[in-house]
Amino acid sequence: MPNLPISGLPASSTLQGDELFADVQGGVTKYTTLDDVKNYVTSSIDDYTQNNTFNSYLVPVNITVQDGIDLYLTGSAYANTAMIHIDWTGSNGTMDLYLPDATAAVNVNRSIRFISDNTFETNT
Repeated sequence: MPNLPISGLPASSTLQGDELFADVQGGVTKYTTLDDVKNYVTSSIDDYTQNNTFNSYLVPVNITVQDGIDLYLTGSAYANTAMIHIDWTGSNGTMDLYLPDATAAVNVNRSIRFISDNTFETNT
């Protein structure tokens, strides 16, 4: 079935985990399986305990910040990130986080979730 659009392919039946998917690593097209993708995603889940409550979050980006840092989400590696875990390092201070323009078409109805931990104290 050469040169068919994806919509022209037959639909899959119930997935088993050993199906092959194409991926690109370092500019080389390779294949992986659904099980491999599942294992990667599962290994990316971090567990946090806050106020004696256990929570699990899928955290694709972990950022460590410190005094005097300006972090711009627009035009950065974090431009399309939906969930960010932030850690603080160093002495007390101020860090500025600049959010994307909420009126830009790409950001309409977009939500960004920030998660922090005990590295942010009252005076940090």
